[in-house]
Amino acid sequence: YQGGWQNFWQEAKVDSPAFVNAMDVHPHWHGNLAWAVGVAGNRLAAFKSINKGRSWNIIFFPNEIRFTGLSLAIHPLHPDSVYVGLSGSVIMTPDSGKSWKSTGLAPGLVIFKAIAVDPFVPENIYAGGIGERNSFAFYHSRDAGKTWTSVLPPEGQPLAGVTDIQVMVEDLNAQPPRSLVFLATAGTGVWLYRPQLTTDVKGDERIPVQFHLHQNYPNPFNPETTIEYELAEPGRVRLTIYNLLGQRIRTLVDEWQPVGRYRVQWNGSGERGGRSLASGVYVYELRIGDTVIRKKMILLR
Repeated sequence: YQGGWQNFWQEAKVDSPAFVNAMDVHPHWHGNLAWAVGVAGNRLAAFKSINKGRSWNIIFFPNEIRFTGLSLAIHPLHPDSVYVGLSGSVIMTPDSGKSWKSTGLAPGLVIFKAIAVDPFVPENIYAGGIGERNSFAFYHSRDAGKTWTSVLPPEGQPLAGVTDIQVMVEDLNAQPPRSLVFLATAGTGVWLYRPQLTTDVKGDERIPVQFHLHQNYPNPFNPETTIEYELAEPGRVRLTIYNLLGQRIRTLVDEWQPVGRYRVQWNGSGERGGRSLASGVYVYELRIGDTVIRKKMILLR
């Protein structure tokens, strides 16, 4: 169509000349919030719009980030949190670009071309890219990017590198909702990955038949102790440390978890790895739905 193209297209202008590699729109703000990544002038940058793209704020990356953003995903529940794929690593901002940090996913020679967040179980994040010689690289995080697991291709299928990831809900009535993950590859077509509801279980792998919170070990402890618990049903789980006055000291777990056995370490520090706590008796509480279990433990400095 040669005439009147301006009736169909409108430039979403950025004040500085921009080279954009990827973008995402936050669905829960009805398209008002959008992010993009690329280069502004000759500097690595992200771009943010809060008015449907009518204007954009340029957010320059700190100097220690040496590679341009290639993929991007906005957290569906926390729009200040944005994940960006680079060459060699995945980074994120928890505060709308004021600060950036590594997610811990830094496998080296992988160009991360795709990131996706499960819209209904946003603890599930997927990152994919192209490894050496167009090799397959795909990673799954079940804890919002704190830890990652490398997902291997199907046995006997030498898949090419990942160029795009899309998440589709398979069963919205399941608890948690089940999703399908589609992966586009650079030469071997589109593949479907169905995440398994598994946990990092060591030892006995039988399905628990009741909720159970084990006594921590060692107890007394210094400097670190382990807390284990079992879930007979999936649900939103919170594992919290309190002092004897009932004041919250640290939240160790606050997420949706499937049936399984879990193991968590605590190093005797406050929130976000803050100051070390004094010797004394502390209470750890497991809460899922209407079920609450509490036990005491002793910290000795």
